[in-house]
Amino acid sequence: MTILIFIIILSLLILSHEFGHFIVAKKTGMAVQEFGIGFPPRLFGVKKNETLYSINALPFGGFVKIKGEEGENESDPDSFSSKPTYTRLLVLSSGVVFNFILGYLLFVWLAFYDAPWYETLARGYEYLGLSITLTVGAFYDVVKIALSGGDVSGFIAGPVGIVSIVGDTAKLGFPFLIQLTAFLTVNLAIINILPIPALDGGRIFFILIETITRRKINPKVSAYAHAAGFVALLLLLAVVTVYDISRLF
Repeated sequence: MTILIFIIILSLLILSHEFGHFIVAKKTGMAVQEFGIGFPPRLFGVKKNETLYSINALPFGGFVKIKGEEGENESDPDSFSSKPTYTRLLVLSSGVVFNFILGYLLFVWLAFYDAPWYETLARGYEYLGLSITLTVGAFYDVVKIALSGGDVSGFIAGPVGIVSIVGDTAKLGFPFLIQLTAFLTVNLAIINILPIPALDGGRIFFILIETITRRKINPKVSAYAHAAGFVALLLLLAVVTVYDISRLF
């Protein structure tokens, strides 16, 4: 039951994030080639119009593949690379925005348990702001400890660790699961906005560099950087997962 709850929560976070990219790309005239849940290898997919909707083997993520996002097809009007800078930044940041929106809605839902209905919208903003502040503060503390040579393993949890947290939270009741899901979506948003290759923040960073320098980065350079970032993130995920499992025993 705990694993099922975890899968539902993870799917909700991923779907909200990727739907943000998907809908904004569509609305700004970009061709979306694939909407994927999980990471390849692909298990199966269904194609509708120009978009392939796929389910993939590695369940810890998701992606939207937009035409021209790696700098190709620059002359095509439905390509990401042909759009103005502000449009590309809007599409890249939309996943983070939708995660924050999901967090706000969940905090509003949570507010119904401890506030009059007419205060719930304001309480949702308060809870969201507090969650963002706590998350940013926690990231700052982890980076500070890591740079000073300290052990940060106790502050980091991978999928196995989160499953354990979900199980403990579920025992406390449904409102606590709502709160946990809201905190997780805020965490996902903040992590994704960091200027790390392969993440939304990394892609935004590259576009900002191009805008400031007025020089286009070689698409091969950006592609290699994002590929290296993706591999590094997978390795980090693997290390954290091994540590999570070792803590169980």
